[in-house]
Formats: sequence, structure tokens, C-alpha cells
Amino acid sequence: MSDKAPDKKEAAPAPEAKAEPKKGGLPMKTIGMIVGLLVAEGAGIYLLMSMMGKPSEVKATELHEDHDAEGEKLVELPVLSERFTNTSSGRLFVWDLELLVKVKTKHAGDVSVLAKGAKEAPKKDDHGGGGGEKGAAHEPSIGVAEELKARVAEIRTGIGTIVASAQHPYFTEPGRETLTRQILEYLQEVFKQDPQGEQRIQAVLIPKCLGFPSDFGG
Repeated sequence: MSDKAPDKKEAAPAPEAKAEPKKGGLPMKTIGMIVGLLVAEGAGIYLLMSMMGKPSEVKATELHEDHDAEGEKLVELPVLSERFTNTSSGRLFVWDLELLVKVKTKHAGDVSVLAKGAKEAPKKDDHGGGGGEKGAAHEPSIGVAEELKARVAEIRTGIGTIVASAQHPYFTEPGRETLTRQILEYLQEVFKQDPQGEQRIQAVLIPKCLGFPSDFGG
């Protein structure tokens, strides 16, 4: 017998575990933090821009509302203060009349032209009105004050006609409602409406209306 032991297959050495190749880039935790910071920064910028934009819009709205409110305020403009005659009672009465109108600020125009000694307002036919009263009444660039100044004789004549034809009780009414209404209708016809269809003359005031027979002196 042979002393040589039977050949045994030698066990093959275990293959060495291959190392996992290292992946490039940042860890997921770091990436998550960066993304979070970017989102937070974007949200902050959006919030800041929104806050910066709102005050301007609100301010513009407030200025517009203030301007509108100012234009809606009523002011009083003097129309005339003089004496007219009336014979409806059978006697000749002289009526000392003071008249004012209430208009909105946006319709008033340059009220300084109504001050004593103020220069005469420009004539309407200089603006293409043709010298006629209706063409003048539609002139949009001139306010009520300028029209009162430019058309003073016409307006006094119209109001004098109303006073002369009024019934005597109109002058003795507690609030002179009838006389006030007649003059208001006349002036609204003279001054017409604005382009939006609103009356330029809002109300008529008669703070003084004193009458006496002509044989008592005038």
C-alpha cells in the first residue's frame, strides 16, 4: 500500500468581499437641509415682496377715496343781493333779496372770482359758445363760480322775472318753499348737468327776503 494519502481537494480560499464603491455627492441629510433652507428663503422673499406691494395699493386707494370725498363736499356761492319789485298783491312791493346756491366742490370752480373787486371771468363765446346761453352752459372747463361771474346780468334778469311774477304768499311762507323751488329749477336749467348726469346746482338758499310797499321808501 502506498503511504501517500489520497489527494484531497484543497478548499479554495474565500473570495474577498468587494468593497462597495463610494457614491459621490452629499449625504441625504445635508441635501434635505439645503432644500429646506432654499424653500424657507423663497417663502421669505415672497412674503417680503407681498408686504412691500400692499401699502402702495392701499395708499393709492385711500388717496383716491379722499379726493372723491373732497369733491363731494358742498360749498355755498353767493348769487346776488339786491331789490326786486312785485305787484301781485295789488300794490307795488319792493323785495330785498339775498340769494346763494349750494354746489359740490368738484363743480364750484374758482370761487375767488366771486370776491368783490375780482376780475371778470372769461366770456363764454371765447370758448366756442357762440355767445348763446345754452352753449355756455355746456362748457365743461368752467365751474359754477365762473359762470355766475360771466352771466351775472342774465341770471339777475331771470331771477327778477321769477320774483316779479310770484304770488304774494310765496314771500310770506315760513321757509319760502315755493319761491326757493322756482329759483332752483331755473338755475338748474341754466347750469345744466355735469357729464355724469348730476345737477351742478344742489340747492338754493334765501337768507334774506324783506318786503315793503314802495310808498314806504326804498
